[in-house]
Amino acid sequence: MDKFFKISERGSSIRTEIVGGITTFFAMAYIIFVNPGLLSATGMDFNGVMLATCISAAIGCLLTALLANDGRYEGLQLLKASTVELMEQRFASPLPDGTWQALGLRSQDSLYGRNALYYHTGSAYGVFNCMSYDPETRDGVVVLTSGASGVKDESGIYAVCGEISRYIYNVIA
Repeated sequence: MDKFFKISERGSSIRTEIVGGITTFFAMAYIIFVNPGLLSATGMDFNGVMLATCISAAIGCLLTALLANDGRYEGLQLLKASTVELMEQRFASPLPDGTWQALGLRSQDSLYGRNALYYHTGSAYGVFNCMSYDPETRDGVVVLTSGASGVKDESGIYAVCGEISRYIYNVIA
């Protein structure tokens, strides 16, 4: 399995990949049904919300994987490396909260035990999300959740997304 997927060559281990897979499965199984259940109570179509949740999660995961790997997937360059570099270029000085603004992304040093993370967070209709990645270790986390508080942490990330991201980054470290 290691040879086929080149797990150790990419700086990972079979245990890390299994834990990551199980975590992803349970997180997706949760959000795919809970999110439409909560939002259908407001009159939104259950199946439409489920489809939108699946599409959003897929796009977030693909974008995170591409950015974390300098625009490459399985050796195929899908985004120009210069595009990724431009998105990761920090503006001249940090924001008042200590984070850095980059083009379309935020960045922060020493976040969740990583030297630097790039992330984007947002919300709509009671759904809170955060996609983040570590360009150094080339891994990332995508969190979609609903029914939580909109309170943000000191980094401007929705607290629930930050807590989940912190936990997953600790597990895969």
